[in-house]
This record gives sequence, structure tokens and C-alpha cells, in this order.
Amino acid sequence: MFLQPKMFVFENVPGLLSANEGQAIITISNDLQNLEANRQEAIAANQPLTVPDQPICNYKIIFQSVINGPDIGVPQTRRRLIIMGLRCDLYDSLTDDEQRSMLDAVQTDVSGKASLFSRFPLTCLEIFEGLPLTYLQTKYSAVMQEYTELAHHSDLPLAKQWRENVWDRLKIEDIRHDYFLANGIEDSPTNREDYEVAMQEHWRILNDLGWLGTAVDTLQTVDGTNMPSRLTNAVIERMNMIPPDENYAFVDNTQWSVSGHDISFIYRRAAPLKPAWTVMAYGGGGTYGYHYERERSQLTLRERARIQTFSDEFQFQEKGVRAQIGEAVPPLLAQRIAESIINIFNLVDAGALQETVDDAEPSFRAHNNGGSQPYVV
Repeated sequence: MFLQPKMFVFENVPGLLSANEGQAIITISNDLQNLEANRQEAIAANQPLTVPDQPICNYKIIFQSVINGPDIGVPQTRRRLIIMGLRCDLYDSLTDDEQRSMLDAVQTDVSGKASLFSRFPLTCLEIFEGLPLTYLQTKYSAVMQEYTELAHHSDLPLAKQWRENVWDRLKIEDIRHDYFLANGIEDSPTNREDYEVAMQEHWRILNDLGWLGTAVDTLQTVDGTNMPSRLTNAVIERMNMIPPDENYAFVDNTQWSVSGHDISFIYRRAAPLKPAWTVMAYGGGGTYGYHYERERSQLTLRERARIQTFSDEFQFQEKGVRAQIGEAVPPLLAQRIAESIINIFNLVDAGALQETVDDAEPSFRAHNNGGSQPYVV
């Protein structure tokens, strides 16, 4: 914090909240809010540290929470700890009402808890097909009909359980019904109305990201990220026996079984009407992410990039593209945070401008000979 930026944004995994029995996050938060005291302590103790010569500002933590990607429109169950801080001199320049308003706005804008996306998430089917669900009934029906035989497969011990708990509850010719079912949405008149509005928001996101009307499997990418991977017959056959939203455990104790070490994302097939599972940056067999279409298996790099909300025009360079995608902060999440920061800066700058005008008003009146109208500056 030697440079004393107006704001900072900190991003990490949610596990940081519980690291060292919660002491790690407490230390980080306390240090950021007591930088000047720490500087003074370092000087007094004659510690071998480089510290600023001049007093420095502390930071007010204005947001600290775990964000869930789907709540802000990211089509992925990606959870990240976000901490945002505003320099204390800027925070203190705001009135009490302005401070409360800003804190409420940051909480709403960055967390997405009050958005329609938090109730009606963007889905894999939409981002891969480039259209909202209201245009995808035919495609959805075709995808799901491929699993009819699997629901009655005699060599799969879990097939009966899946048929009773999932398959028999579907209405494949009613995509809205199945979307509500998949995401735990009550089928009420209010939610049906909100669904229509949410689909307009889905349209906007698809359009903003440049995907509207363009199915990912039609892309010819310059960087080669839409090329299917070469897979062994064993993987192809195994995935052919795993339905949407299920994983390696579905084929346990069968000829297609594989050890998953109780890790849920191993050979996890995406569900067409839900956000994707977290894109993994590293890992061996079974960690690559798998398509909701039965005849498809491993996702392409470009499909993973869409899950992360990269535009199709973004070209990945050199080696390690999988890690580049998986390690990235989703661009849509970065945009949400940036928009919130802009609003904060506008509020702070407006307050600073008003203070300048207030301080200068006596001179305005003097130059105007005590008239009611000050000079226009």
C-alpha cells in the first residue's frame, strides 16, 4: 500500500476465510485498516523493513464476501472471496448518508444477491447455443431424448434411482418446467412472470459477450481452442454411460467404473439447464469438464472459455491454455467490480467537487458584491 491507491480489490478462494482457524483473514483485514499504526510500530521497533517516510492512510473495508458466479450472470458455480477497500480519507469525505448508500450499493452490485440471475441463472445450454432458453426448446428436447435408453439401462445400478428422482420428473417438451426443476424454482405465477424478464437479461448478457446467435460448435478459432481433444475409447464409453449432472459415481461397480477419490467433479457431465461446474485449471483424468450432449465428451478449450465469460474474439497464446482459462478471474466478474468502483469514484469525486464549491462560496459572494447570483465558473 506504499502507493496509496484510492481503492484496492482482493480476490482469493473462499478457503481463506477458514485458514488458520480464521486468523488469516482477521490479520489481513486488521492490517489493511491499521496501516499507519503498523508503520509506526515498525519504526519504533527499528525493524529491518522498508517503510514510508510519511504518514499513510488506512483503508476502510467496504466489501468482504464470497461471491457465487451465477448470482452475477457468470454461467459457472465459481465461488470467490472478494475484498474491496476505499482509502479512509476518501471514505471520511462522504456524509453518513452517502456512506450508507455506497455500502448498500456495493453489496447489491458486487454480490448480485438481489439480481434476477441469483434466482434464474444463465445455463450451459444458453452459452453454448448462443440463445436464451425461450428459443431452445427443440435443441433441449433433442439433447435429452438421447438419454432415454440410459434411464432404463439394466447394467447400471444407479439407473433406477436416477430415473425415479430425475428422469421421471422431467417434462422434456416444456423447457421452462425443467429449468425450474433443475434450479429449485417454485412454479408460481410470480416466478413465471419473473422468468420472462430474466430471459431478457439472459439475452442482454449473451449479446454483450458477443455470443448471441452464435453456437460455440460453429466457431473456427484462430488459436485452435475449439478443436476436440483426442480421447481413449475407455473415456468415450464411460461418458456415454453418465447422464447430465452426474459423475464417475454413476458407473461405480460396472465395467466403466473408475476411482474418483470422492471428488465430485471427476467425470462430471454438465447439465444443460444449470450453470456449469467450476472450470479446473489443472488435474488429470476426469477433471476437464464434460458436455451435456451424450455423443460429446470432453469440453473444448473454447467451451471452457465461454463458461469463464471470455469473448470468442479473445485469443489465448503459447502453452498452458487450460491453466490460463481456469486460473482467470471471469471477465464478467471483473466488469461487475469495475462498474461498482466507477460508481464509488463518481460519488467521491462529486463530494470533493462540492467541498471545493462550498469552500470557495465566500469569495464568489465577495466578487459578486453580495448579490444573490455567484459568478459562473
